Amino acid sequence: MDIAFAQQFSDFFSGGIAVRYVNSNLTGGLNVNNANTKAGQTVAADVSVYYQKPELQLGDKTGTFAFGLNISNIGAKMSYSETAKRDFIPMNLRLGPRFTYNLDDYNSISIHFDANKLLVPTPPIYAVDSSGNNIVDPATGEFQIASGKNPDVGVAQGLFQSFSDAPGFYGGMENSSAAAIRRKSSGRSIWAVAWSIGTLSSSRCGPGISGSTTPKATASTSRSAPVCATASSPST
Repeated sequence: MDIAFAQQFSDFFSGGIAVRYVNSNLTGGLNVNNANTKAGQTVAADVSVYYQKPELQLGDKTGTFAFGLNISNIGAKMSYSETAKRDFIPMNLRLGPRFTYNLDDYNSISIHFDANKLLVPTPPIYAVDSSGNNIVDPATGEFQIASGKNPDVGVAQGLFQSFSDAPGFYGGMENSSAAAIRRKSSGRSIWAVAWSIGTLSSSRCGPGISGSTTPKATASTSRSAPVCATASSPST
């Protein structure tokens, strides 16, 4: 269940926010590892902004530049049992620009670029001994991290930490096993990037992306949301 609000702040800039209650019953009450499962419940929010500059003069032609940004599923951790550790829900950053060149009154060509970043902690690489067993830190009683950062953090810290916690990126503790593992690690957190070039015929999408005439950003990711409101959704 979502509650959303969107507002056009100026001729070129708009924003939106959506808050949702999540009830996820993936297990159906099954008993897993001697633990009864339950439906996971949490509250999450989406925040988005959208900028659009229409009717740019390009010689005897016009064009439109737009940029969108959306952060989705900002919310508390969720668990499917009373005993299991609570896990992050899939917070995600999506952003990208779009440029549309109007060929004439009925045809145009658009270039889209779209990037996605998962905003949850990256699992670290744990240190192992010569037998391949995890090394336990005597001070904390937890497995020793060879490369990366501790993923058991709060939601806000996990969101910001996700930009720099990929194994090999963070120059933390070093030992022989960590150095060996680090050499095999790319040290990069995962980004998904897409771009596309497309043509539009017949009527253009007003001042927005094809498919809608509403130049407002919305935080909702539902199918009913106007395409113009998303952060440059490319067609592939």
